[in-house]
Amino acid sequence: MTRTYIAIQDYLKVQDRIEADFIRNLHQSGLIHCQINGQQYLIDPDELPQIEQYARLYYDLEINVEGIEAIAHLLSRIAAMQEELNTMQQRMAFYANRP
Repeated sequence: MTRTYIAIQDYLKVQDRIEADFIRNLHQSGLIHCQINGQQYLIDPDELPQIEQYARLYYDLEINVEGIEAIAHLLSRIAAMQEELNTMQQRMAFYANRP
């Protein structure tokens, strides 16, 4: 199965406020992953929701890329803790229902 990637230039045609440098900075910081073909950055469509979330933080709340990195790290840790909490709750429910 082949993946279809979107060129940054094509994506920016429909996103009037996002800049190419912003997407490159996200990629360089490791927040998103892009394929690079020569000078052209290609975005995996699965990355678009993340890019839009980061753009809201950057443009609407004026949080720099380093701040976005910290927020992304914290959100990742919260998600992991929530998953661990759900697992423990399931285990407790299992043992609570045993005779």
